[in-house]
Amino acid sequence: MTLIDTHCHLDFPVLFKKHECLIENSINIGIRAIIIPAILAKRWDALINFTKKYPDFLYFALGLHPYFIAEHSQQDLMLLSGYLKQIKPIAIGEIGLDYYDNNLDKSKQHHFFEQQINIANMHQLPVIIHARKAHHDVIAILKKNNFKYGGVIHAFNGSFEQANEYMKLDFRFGVGGMITHPHAKHIRELAVNLPLESIVLETDAPDMPMYNQVTSYNSPENLLLIAQKLAKMRGISLEELGKQTTLNVVSTFKINIKAS
Repeated sequence: MTLIDTHCHLDFPVLFKKHECLIENSINIGIRAIIIPAILAKRWDALINFTKKYPDFLYFALGLHPYFIAEHSQQDLMLLSGYLKQIKPIAIGEIGLDYYDNNLDKSKQHHFFEQQINIANMHQLPVIIHARKAHHDVIAILKKNNFKYGGVIHAFNGSFEQANEYMKLDFRFGVGGMITHPHAKHIRELAVNLPLESIVLETDAPDMPMYNQVTSYNSPENLLLIAQKLAKMRGISLEELGKQTTLNVVSTFKINIKAS
């Protein structure tokens, strides 16, 4: 069985301080790769160096997270373009729009999202998108900029109509620990009814905790529990789920991992 965590902030301090143990445990339960999306330019170097220690297991994406929009500058966009002339992340991310917090500057978010979409287009890279209460505008910006390289909508909680629009643009949907929460009825409905070919697994560790989680933070080790829950909800074997979601990741990010 092969599982891939497509969204894990393993470089965050609460996880990084025990990353050796977490990586060992993750490998032992069938996790074959972890993708770490960036959030701030000042952390890019540390993230890149971290992933170099675990080649063919840790993969990084570079981007500017919309929730931290106040900390981003135009220089960061120029820096991103400069980095991509020397290295090739598997994606641009974590980028997008966040309308949940009204204190976040929407105009600046739009500018940075659109600029990063243009950079991804230029370098023919997929994107990892964070979208909260903003799917309509995210889809509009992707279409406006004729984005062609797909990616993942992290923690998707939009409508089925929006899902169809994303799928037309070659996007897949991150499914994580929220499916273990009984009250998350819409997310659970999406997880069951979206095409299996459109789903990838994620933890968003240390965030997006599992239902009745004992620790104060989420862990990549919980990916197996998420996969087991999703397989049961969909009425398929864990092996079938692991194989198809791995194929989905390989297709999206061009990671050289054999689904088994």
